[in-house]
Amino acid sequence: MAVTNLGKKAIVGLTGNIDTQTAFGYVANGSGSTAAAATQTALVSENSGSGSDRAAVTPTSEQTTTADDTLRYSKTWTFSGSKTLREFGIFNASSDGVMLARYVIAADKSLSSGETYTLTYDIIVA
Repeated sequence: MAVTNLGKKAIVGLTGNIDTQTAFGYVANGSGSTAAAATQTALVSENSGSGSDRAAVTPTSEQTTTADDTLRYSKTWTFSGSKTLREFGIFNASSDGVMLARYVIAADKSLSSGETYTLTYDIIVA
């Protein structure tokens, strides 16, 4: 997982009430396999259609080491067609917007109509 440079800027803005920043409440999936990097501003190949669209989520506060040190994003997609999943991102808008972080799994996950995929994406403040 890589928190992006623009994601870091947004965290600073949200934390210090600097600039106008929007909270991160959307997750997206895609098929890109390029390694995650801080300079990225979008998924390499974001999926859409067949139930794979970017979705609004309500993050929760969880404990990894100490109380409330983890921001958790969870989403279950139900697919109505075939999709390949390989990358995931957290965004602050329903389209475009700032990408907070991107994660790439080790291998493609191929899904068919009727199948579901549940993402749990944790941002741990260490």
